Amino acid sequence: MAQAKADEHTCLLRSEHSRGAGQPKEFPLSRQIIIVTAVSLVQLVFSLDQTAITSILPAVAKDLHVGSSFSWIGASFFVTSTSVQLVTGRLSQIFGLKSLMLTSLSVMAIGNILSGLASQPWQLFATRAVTGFGSGSINALIQVVITDTVPLKERGYFDSILAVLGNTGSVIGPLAGGFLADRASWRLAFHLLSVMIGLALVLLVITLPESKASGKTWNKFRALDWSGLVTVMAAIILLLVPLSQGGNAIPWNSPILIAMLVTGFLLMLLFVRLELRAFDPIVPVHLFTKSLPVNLLLGHYFIFGWIFWVNLYYIPLYFQNALHMDASKAGFFIMPRLMSQLVFSLLSGIYISKTDGYYSTLVVGALVWVIASLWKALFTLETPAWEFIAQGVLEGFSQGCSSLPALIALLALCEKEDRSIIPGLRSFFRTLGGAIGTIGTHFSTGFLESMPHTSLR
Repeated sequence: MAQAKADEHTCLLRSEHSRGAGQPKEFPLSRQIIIVTAVSLVQLVFSLDQTAITSILPAVAKDLHVGSSFSWIGASFFVTSTSVQLVTGRLSQIFGLKSLMLTSLSVMAIGNILSGLASQPWQLFATRAVTGFGSGSINALIQVVITDTVPLKERGYFDSILAVLGNTGSVIGPLAGGFLADRASWRLAFHLLSVMIGLALVLLVITLPESKASGKTWNKFRALDWSGLVTVMAAIILLLVPLSQGGNAIPWNSPILIAMLVTGFLLMLLFVRLELRAFDPIVPVHLFTKSLPVNLLLGHYFIFGWIFWVNLYYIPLYFQNALHMDASKAGFFIMPRLMSQLVFSLLSGIYISKTDGYYSTLVVGALVWVIASLWKALFTLETPAWEFIAQGVLEGFSQGCSSLPALIALLALCEKEDRSIIPGLRSFFRTLGGAIGTIGTHFSTGFLESMPHTSLR
């Protein structure tokens, strides 16, 4: 894979920069550390928001009598967070990175406050959708800040810091969420997350440089590829909503469901056509047409998101419903895989910074992940606890060796003018994989339950 130059950035944090202008002066190391520390703490809050919620979902579903609509809790979040990530990079070029990050965190905080106040299932679905808009943007913007602040050759170290705090949130989240669900109230988890997001907002206001984008905001806003934006968001909604509710709220042979799926597919084809003709497309199509490795790496993130989010959503549910654990114990049993991911994300980042060996790290991570997934497929109700823990450690190792190296490889393969788009595109594929994975698991479970119980003769 191509080795990228160390002085290539997205330059969204530097107000004097305009596309095609000379390369601005790099931030000194001390400034890089301050910015990365602030953004890493935002990553910690973001991870807590993701993982604490998964361990309280059974308590939420029971209290609000969600029943068969359980998948909507995750689906409503994924639909909005997935759709917004494609446009995040372009919006940061229009409004400035700092303004967009503060707005996204504010939306996350509002969504969590409202989720904690929900008294009906539909209210929770709606508020999780609101949270998804903010969360999806933050997921992409964190990487844009790092890309703009740190030279590519040094990203392994700084991304390791980001991964450690992010994975720390992933470790603490299920435990804290499970503890609150068992000892206090699941509503308190949402409210505490809102407070932490507020603290992250204050930290960003103080530390993140002002980031006015060059040119007139209104002119750039009008120049946004609105037809592509509306088309792709409509396509995602029309595809994910029927997939999440098919066989549940809506029969699979329903004309409405079939019409939504067909329309969503056609809109996705239209989106590709629009992007090919757009002057400043949301997704530069040349990223897919000129480089097979870029396609493979984005496909890797799709699969990564699929497996990662299915694990986070359904393993705690399996522990609580099938193995009859309480929420705290379920959170404890998922901790080894998250701890393993934390440790090996750090080690892989250090290794890459010293050796540039992201290719070998990716290959090892992928091979181990196959072994870990096959092992998990053999689990039964009689599987001993040590196997759950050992398999989780192995899968955490593979995930730690897979996420960061793939991002560095993506950035190295792309031109510098596309680097503000890559984090959002990477997050889009990862979240889309998570959305389809969680929905697909729900679909397969519902499909099997709907089949007649007949014996083979």
